[in-house]
Amino acid sequence: MIDKISSNGPVSYSNGVNPVERSGATPDQNSRQIDQRAAEVTLSAEALALSRTVQAAKEGPEVRTDKVEAIKNQVAAGTYRVDANALADKLLPFLK
Repeated sequence: MIDKISSNGPVSYSNGVNPVERSGATPDQNSRQIDQRAAEVTLSAEALALSRTVQAAKEGPEVRTDKVEAIKNQVAAGTYRVDANALADKLLPFLK
């Protein structure tokens, strides 16, 4: 025997489901909107310092090719010597 549990009619599975609404925008339009929002970037202090350093290097004096070539020749010939004390004095501030 089947008992009547409730007086509600059959449950319709589509009662709580809303149809999909179209925005009218094409995927290309959506992409442009995302690109415009993504155009803003925040850089860290380190990145800004690096950017300034790179810019300063670009604006700085050109490489002295004559001096570079002379040192290259000395290194190739095995005659280039470095003053170890002078080098240590220059490096020491970076190690503190």
